[in-house]
Amino acid sequence: MSRRPFPPTVLRKAQRIIENGDVFRVADGLYSVRSQSYRWTRREPPKVRGLSYMVEKITSPEKWQCMCSGFKSRGICSHIIAVMLLEARKAEDKGGPPDA
Repeated sequence: MSRRPFPPTVLRKAQRIIENGDVFRVADGLYSVRSQSYRWTRREPPKVRGLSYMVEKITSPEKWQCMCSGFKSRGICSHIIAVMLLEARKAEDKGGPPDA
């Protein structure tokens, strides 16, 4: 079974999240991802730059969940895609599956 491709606008937003360094690993399978929709200025310190959403990997069955409204309405969001892309890069760098 093939997975449907991610919507291009959501994928671009996920890539921007990664480029901005807005994904933070909290624990195995748990990430904090800074919102890109919240308006902030570069003069603010990083810890007050806006909202963050928790992204969690559920292992049985394997799926992802996020606290944002996009995930609640579409079942996928840029926050989850950003984490998935980072995990895939980590696996490539290690030569194995994510969190190996």
